[in-house]
Amino acid sequence: MRCPGGRRPSVMSIITRVAEPRITSLCQINLPREPFIDNVWRRDEKGGRHEAHQWLGLINGPGSIRPDDRSTRAFFSSSPMLDIRFWRGDIPRVVSRSVMVHMMNKERAKGPRVGDAIGEVLRAGQKGLRDGTIATIHEVMERDDGLVLSAPIAPWFASVDQWPERDRPLLDMVAGRVLDIGAGAGRAARALTDRGLDVVPIDISPGAVEVCKTQGFASAMCTTVYEHAATTRARYDTFLLFGGNLGLLESRENAPRFLTALATMAAPGARVVGQGRNLTASNDPLHLAYNEDNLRRGRVAGQRTLRIRYRDLATPWFEYLCCAPEELATFAAEAGWELVDVVPTDNSVFFATLELQGR
Repeated sequence: MRCPGGRRPSVMSIITRVAEPRITSLCQINLPREPFIDNVWRRDEKGGRHEAHQWLGLINGPGSIRPDDRSTRAFFSSSPMLDIRFWRGDIPRVVSRSVMVHMMNKERAKGPRVGDAIGEVLRAGQKGLRDGTIATIHEVMERDDGLVLSAPIAPWFASVDQWPERDRPLLDMVAGRVLDIGAGAGRAARALTDRGLDVVPIDISPGAVEVCKTQGFASAMCTTVYEHAATTRARYDTFLLFGGNLGLLESRENAPRFLTALATMAAPGARVVGQGRNLTASNDPLHLAYNEDNLRRGRVAGQRTLRIRYRDLATPWFEYLCCAPEELATFAAEAGWELVDVVPTDNSVFFATLELQGR
C-alpha cells in the first residue's frame, strides 16, 4: 500500500496507523483539502471494526476524493457506521463518517464574510458595557499561516485607572493638538481630552468611528492617514499610534510613505508617539518560523499578514509591522523623522518617540 504521491508508509507509520484512535471531534484534527483515503471499516454495534476494502470501489478506489463528488457524498451519508482512514503527508488519521462528511462540506463553504469585523466587535463591546457582558466578548486575530489568537476587548473601553501600568506614561509624552490614528473605541482620545488636549480620532473602521462619536467625539473621522493628509489644512503637534498601532506602518516599503504623510500635517516641533511590538527579535517558537520565512521573502522579520475576526465576519487581510526599534529608526529617517526615545516595557512591547527634523 502506498501513501499520496506513491510513498510507501514506514514501519513506524504503520504502527501509528494501527494504534490510531478514532477521531470523533472536529477540534481534534486539522482537515486536509483532499483527503487520501486508503481504508474503510464498518463498525458493528459493539464498536468492533470489520475490514471493508471492497467498499472503496464505491468511492472510485483508494485515492483523493473531491468534495463535489455526489456519489462519494451519498455513500458516506447513507453509511453511518463507518470509520475512514486518510493520510496527511505521512501521518494517518482515522475519522468517523460524520467528521468526513463535515470535512467535505467545509470545503464547499465560502469562509467568513469580509467586512468591518473591528467595528462589529466594538459595537458589541459598547452594548456589553451597558448590559454587563463585555467580559465575554473577544476579538480573534488570525495570521496567514493559520495561527489564531483571541483577546478580550474590555481593555479597549477601559478608563485610565484600569490601564496596565506600562501604558500610563504614554499620556505624559503627548502634547498640543493630537491626531489619534487607529483610535478604536477612543480610550486614548478620552484620556487625553480629560487632560484638556484637542484630539481628532481617525480610524478606517466605520464601526469604530461610530463608537467614538457616541462617546462625544464629533470630530472622529473614517479615513486613512493618506486621505486625511491630502484634504486637511490642520496641523498637529502629536501623532498618536497607541495600542500597538506602530504596526500600521505595515512594511519596510510602506513605513516611509506613512511617515511622510504625517510630516505633511506636522506643526513645527511635531512628534510621533507610538506603541509597537518587537517581534523581529522574538525567540517565541510561534514566531521563529514565520520570521525566517519573512527573511527568505525579503520582508522585515517582524512583518505580519493578519486579519481580525468576530463571529462570522473578517476584515480583509492586511500587513502589520512588528519591527525592532533600530529598524523603526531607519524607516523614520527616510521620511525626515528621528527616533529620539525608546521605552521598553514587557512582552517585547515598547514606546517610541519620533521628532520631525528640519522644522
